[in-house]
Amino acid sequence: MPYEQSPQPNPQEAYEQNHAEIVDVMGSLQAAIASHYRNDKPRSSEHVGKQEELLAMLHSVLEFVRT
Repeated sequence: MPYEQSPQPNPQEAYEQNHAEIVDVMGSLQAAIASHYRNDKPRSSEHVGKQEELLAMLHSVLEFVRT
């Protein structure tokens, strides 16, 4: 039986689906950061280092999105 390629999604539908997923992931990320990096927990320099690493990654994502 010959290989049949699956139909390609309509670009507009794919764009809208991807956008919805991006917004969902951003909301989940915001909630995870808010709960993980609460201000009411004592922190060490290790925690500060992880925050700085996370900030660097988020700045990279922001730069990617802006271009």
